[in-house]
Amino acid sequence: LSPSSQSKRLGVGGSVLLLGHSDGLKRSGGERELNQREAIEIESQKISLAQSALKTLGLYRGRIDGVDGPKTQSAFNIWLMTNGKNADVKLTYEIVVEMRRQAQTEISARLAEAKAEQERQEPPKKPEEVNRREVQDNARAELRRRHKHSIAVIIGNHDYTGRTPDVTFAGRDADAVRDYVVGDLGYRDGNVIDVRNASLTQLNETFGTAGNHRGRLFDYVRPNKSDVIVFYSGHGVPGLRDRKGYLLPVNADPNRAELNGYPLDMLLANLAMVPARSMAVYIDACFSGESQKGLLVRATSGITVQAKIPKLLTAMVVVTAAQNDQLASWDEDAKHGLFTKHLLEALRGKADEEGYGDGDGKVTLDELRAYLDEEMTYQARRRWSRDQNASVQGADSSVLATLH
Repeated sequence: LSPSSQSKRLGVGGSVLLLGHSDGLKRSGGERELNQREAIEIESQKISLAQSALKTLGLYRGRIDGVDGPKTQSAFNIWLMTNGKNADVKLTYEIVVEMRRQAQTEISARLAEAKAEQERQEPPKKPEEVNRREVQDNARAELRRRHKHSIAVIIGNHDYTGRTPDVTFAGRDADAVRDYVVGDLGYRDGNVIDVRNASLTQLNETFGTAGNHRGRLFDYVRPNKSDVIVFYSGHGVPGLRDRKGYLLPVNADPNRAELNGYPLDMLLANLAMVPARSMAVYIDACFSGESQKGLLVRATSGITVQAKIPKLLTAMVVVTAAQNDQLASWDEDAKHGLFTKHLLEALRGKADEEGYGDGDGKVTLDELRAYLDEEMTYQARRRWSRDQNASVQGADSSVLATLH
């Protein structure tokens, strides 16, 4: 590995590369200089490979620079002695291959040791932990099987046009509900009708019109096999003349809800015509004509609305964020509607806990009502000094969520 040897000969693969003449023909000075540079470069690369392998083996602590310096020679001599080889053995590519094979073996041994150490540090799983995980996995699989044909409609109306104030957290509410129905309930992504900043046309397409209930939701449902969840976050307004409740499309005038709003009564009537196995409707909106950012309609003094569920409904549950004369509040810390935040907490199990439910692993409408009356109503009073009571309609025993 002496520097002078680089300009005389290279031990590559046990062969010797002579510089100067080739095939008995004398080359020009330029050709000889080019061959010498190529040979030196090859030698440097070989030394770099050797240095890298020796460093992995813990014998070399210098730079990987391809220079045959004292540190490299010392490391190579130690390797020769360790492997029972003569001190005059030259650095050939066969030697480099052997070094790299040893280095790879060393790396594999270190990885195996690191893995073994990690396994030693991790406490073994207790039988009850393994069993609990298995039970949870089975429960999730059962939910996916149960909700194979279930449909969710999620509408988040955030970006309103004109002077109508935006609903700051409606988009986040819609995202959170989508995460719940897909992640917690096991609904298929393809069975989620997700509409953001819905126009009246989109609401008609989704739920149908007064003369035709066969909207997109109707087409998605498998009769008596599909559970349906409908969630809306956005503005609701009262009609100035008919005093009915309306969902407000993002491009609608709140003062002309009878013309460009989507009637809540029509929504519920059309949903009643959908042949679902069950139907749960959650609306994070109020119908008082007010919003967190001020009045939506003019001359709203004395306006009250009463959106009744049609009598023909049986398996439908409807829960709205507030009574008809109340304001639906926000939770600015959680960045959600106050109703949506507590609704999801309840459905994920809080409503089944002591003080609200019976702990049987199912959240019923009665338990949801108890949780909202206690927690959401308290937070509205504490944060905003206002009354907010959820409007709940449906059979108290209706099961809204099965926990796993």
